[in-house]
Amino acid sequence: MQALRASSRRVLCCVLVLAFASVSLAAQSKLSKADTRKLREGFAEALAGDERAGKKLVTAAKDWGKEHDFDSLLAALRAGPLLPKGAPKPRGKGRNAERFEEFGTVTTGFTFTAGKDTFRYAVDVPKGYDAEVPAPVILDPGHGAAAQSDQEAKAGYLGYCRHRAAAAGIENALVVRTEIIEQIGAGGVMGERPEDEVSAVFDAFFRDLCSRFAVDLDRVWVTGLSQTGFWAWQLGITRADRFAGIAPMRAVTWGTSGCLPNLVALATYVLHGDALRRHPRTRLRAHGRARARESRLARHGSKPRSSCAAEGVIRGAARVSRQSLSRSSCCRYR
Repeated sequence: MQALRASSRRVLCCVLVLAFASVSLAAQSKLSKADTRKLREGFAEALAGDERAGKKLVTAAKDWGKEHDFDSLLAALRAGPLLPKGAPKPRGKGRNAERFEEFGTVTTGFTFTAGKDTFRYAVDVPKGYDAEVPAPVILDPGHGAAAQSDQEAKAGYLGYCRHRAAAAGIENALVVRTEIIEQIGAGGVMGERPEDEVSAVFDAFFRDLCSRFAVDLDRVWVTGLSQTGFWAWQLGITRADRFAGIAPMRAVTWGTSGCLPNLVALATYVLHGDALRRHPRTRLRAHGRARARESRLARHGSKPRSSCAAEGVIRGAARVSRQSLSRSSCCRYR
């Protein structure tokens, strides 16, 4: 098997499931606790980008599939990566070593690679966080206006979502802010890139996040204001299978044209003001009517019309229950 590069790590879970299924039809015994631990530890290492660990894990999966019950194998995979107790430790060595800084409950300096580029993100870790208990996530994609700010100033941006999480009764949520948009969004330091390429970088970010923190994949929300709100729309459209909901605020909607069918199974909350001339509310109302129409079509079994290529990512999602999505959550570590 070829090395698990960043692109192929997207389908690691699917490869493991296929490896299990291809040889476990006659297996009887359940996966032992020791092998369950090995599977989940190897899963965490592969998500973190360790190519050797990924190859070793796929090979081991075939052996486990010969000896153990498929359901127990899938249950171990569905439990997610096994993470060390306590706060995540910095990774890398020498000049590539991460440098964490703490500002209250916020830790900055987490890094991950996507292609040849390295990006950073910060996490506000709630009190009582337990690496053995998956936590919901509120994602702030980040705003280009903070590109030249220091880490303390960037850490301050997480306060809004932390307060909103407390008000909503989800104090246990991890609040995360990336620097992806600052680097490759509109006006980015590294130059603006197409939206689909930027969305792929967010996939790499999620893999890294899940290799460090216990994430409840059924409770991940993305929200933002203005440019960040645009990315709440965009991420919801391109990866609706990953989120429980999006909440764009005072955001442009040009990226949603033709793509609304992608949102029919995704909770969407929009905050806008009457006096915002740059982003007219009439356009949002038109989008709301169109989305309602697509939802009705989906409920009645008709295929919504769309010219957006991203629709293929979640084609048929409107006919899949949230319970069914929860059963396949192990495959959303892509």
